[in-house]
Amino acid sequence: MNAEVQKAVFLALTAANIAGVTEIRDTPIAKPSTANFPFIEIGAGQVIPADAGGDTGAEEYLDLHVYSRTGGQRQVKEIMTAIYAVLHQQSLTVSGKASAHCFHDSSRVIDTPDGLTRHGIMTFQIIHRT
Repeated sequence: MNAEVQKAVFLALTAANIAGVTEIRDTPIAKPSTANFPFIEIGAGQVIPADAGGDTGAEEYLDLHVYSRTGGQRQVKEIMTAIYAVLHQQSLTVSGKASAHCFHDSSRVIDTPDGLTRHGIMTFQIIHRT
């Protein structure tokens, strides 16, 4: 994953000041305390280079994780809706790139084995050109 793309996503999410979110991080919390919830974590990414015809851009897929410990799925889904509004069909300012456009690819909410935490997973596609 391009570090500058990740930085642009982090800055966009931080600037949005999503209600209730305690932090946005790119390093997993091994054992989060209740004070950490809800939070957003920037997860794994995949890069697909677009080398055809001299184009030096790429498609990147980036997973965002939302963690909540309120009862039910409401809070995690509200945060995911806010993330969607911030990133879907948006242009990102990425250092070293002439253009970068972000699109929502998929979302799902799962229960974690601890029985307390709701885990939302969103995948975004970022297409960029140099």
